[in-house]
Amino acid sequence: MNKKYTNLIFTLVILILPSYTSFFASASLTTNMKLSSSGSINYPSVSSVNVDLSKEIGNNALSLGFQLDGPDISPWSNNLYLRTYSKDANLVFVRFFEHRFGKPCTSWNEATKTGTWDWSKIDTLVRQIFANGEEPMIVLGFYSWTLNTISSAPNGMSTDPTTGLPKPDQWGAYCTAWVQHFKDVGLPVRYYEIINEPYHYFGWPATQPKLGYFMDLFHSAALGMRSVNPNIKLGNDASTMKTVLDAFISNGETLDFISFHRYGLQTLTDPDSQAITNAETLYMVDSSTFYAPDHAVQVYKNARGVTLPLINSEGNISDEETDPRAHTMLGGVYTALSIRTYILANVSYCVYYHMAGKNNTMGMIDTDTQKPYYAYFVNQMIGTSLSPGDKLYYSDSPSTDLRSLAWVHNGKTYILLILKAETSITFSLSGISGSYTYQKIDESIDWKNAAIQTGTYNGGNLFLSGYSVLLLTQASGSSSSSISTTAPTGVVVGSSFHDSATLTGVTGSAGGTVTYTLYSGASPSGTQVGSPSAVTVTNGVVPNSASFTASSAGSYYFVAVYGGDSNNNGVTGSAEAFTVDTAGNIIMTVSYNIIGGGLGYTAPIFHYIQGGVAMDYTLTSNEEAIQVDAGSSWSVTNNPLTGSNSTERWYSTQTLS
Repeated sequence: MNKKYTNLIFTLVILILPSYTSFFASASLTTNMKLSSSGSINYPSVSSVNVDLSKEIGNNALSLGFQLDGPDISPWSNNLYLRTYSKDANLVFVRFFEHRFGKPCTSWNEATKTGTWDWSKIDTLVRQIFANGEEPMIVLGFYSWTLNTISSAPNGMSTDPTTGLPKPDQWGAYCTAWVQHFKDVGLPVRYYEIINEPYHYFGWPATQPKLGYFMDLFHSAALGMRSVNPNIKLGNDASTMKTVLDAFISNGETLDFISFHRYGLQTLTDPDSQAITNAETLYMVDSSTFYAPDHAVQVYKNARGVTLPLINSEGNISDEETDPRAHTMLGGVYTALSIRTYILANVSYCVYYHMAGKNNTMGMIDTDTQKPYYAYFVNQMIGTSLSPGDKLYYSDSPSTDLRSLAWVHNGKTYILLILKAETSITFSLSGISGSYTYQKIDESIDWKNAAIQTGTYNGGNLFLSGYSVLLLTQASGSSSSSISTTAPTGVVVGSSFHDSATLTGVTGSAGGTVTYTLYSGASPSGTQVGSPSAVTVTNGVVPNSASFTASSAGSYYFVAVYGGDSNNNGVTGSAEAFTVDTAGNIIMTVSYNIIGGGLGYTAPIFHYIQGGVAMDYTLTSNEEAIQVDAGSSWSVTNNPLTGSNSTERWYSTQTLS
């Protein structure tokens, strides 16, 4: 009997991938235009703003609010137009002092620790705040630095001659009555500050024994108020002062938030430049007296294990009520810079002091003309386009006069630009594409007739002159774009790899640009690797990225960003994670093929080591790339193949180990 011998071919390929060379391109601006003059010519500076929508820098926590004080608490409650202004700007947090309507507790009986109350105006105000979609914060206790007493305390509540404050048990009962009342009438008031600006009492920095007397007062109030409603939020606006926060921690007193006040200028003669500097720095960095707000949060967390929200519960460009700069574009730029600073510092609420007043006061709305000043328009522009949880993205400019901030809200990209100097600047804007609308305020319209200017931006240079605030908003396209990507596999150190992306929900003629950016580490806090790869979308089809190379093993991820076009919204894809293994690993490409045909055999098994673990793979006729630990043993069995018999035998003459 003749025996039939059939050869088995085992293909082994070890891939050695070449290294890569990165390159960077740069361009310069040239001109051949000649100018002549017998005098001097001032040229606007030329700069740029770079936006990187693939680089997430965090999530927004901030919501905006306002204070109601003596000049505006009654007008706001009594006039629909003021309530409409605050609602239209999405100002969702309202702070007010308990006594500005007149003391609701008309008399206090110390023997019974009870009072006679008229809640009508307070209840009306609180209901109006809630009806406007806003949240109230009530300040219980106004320490008068002229009278040296808590001037808001009810008639009949005596002052302790030793401390200069009400007795703690009396004050605690008074504050508790507020919480009990709102519980009884079904108004869900949560936020309270106990004693406004107590440093007028205990000093700056806080000193003993007065700091201790204040802490006794706070403790008595907190104990009673929380016994009625454990869900209330209590704090004090001096809690970023080092001695004060340290006292809260050492005394075992619980805070529910950390709040602070901030005014850029202290007197009418302070220079404008001081306001611009202070908008970004004042009380936002550690000093001998104050913790920076984010540092205060960390100090409390280290002691108590709880991360508290931050509230800027009062602020404006000037501490002087009659400072006209609050109404001008300087005040608008100060407000915009402060809001940007709070966003980057993870502040939860900032409260503008205050909502409205006559033209010689610092309110956002002139109650004589019923028209807004520039600070209102800043609050409106940002308040209606930014919500807690919105993703923030990297943006920057080499110009020290420009500040920028980029975020995505409801699927649209927003870019805030602030010119914080009395200069002119022309700048390019990179990292975005497609059509944008804009809102702008600047000094071309006098502050007495403040107004928002609007227009469209479709690329090219932008020009700003003087104090300016510009908000770009991605124009609505006709599509609901989404982008998905496919992670590379089998990547080792030194090998080349690329990303690929697919657009859906776009028009058939969709164009624009997709930018692929590689990061090392875990999303969203990874470090960018190399330069992003930008590709041009044609009829909705996205080319693969350029090749990337990783120089070290570990976790990596790609982010793909579609910039959109005039008919399609831009979109940022999800982080696409993958692993790069050590350079000691190799890729083996394996398959088998039968020469001569036949039936009844079983496919061979490839045995190998991956990550120190023994693995088996049943070969097929299709080539498969398998990562194998360098220097480890491998083999192929069986040889002859299982199923061979006396008449047919499948045997390989290759080395199989």
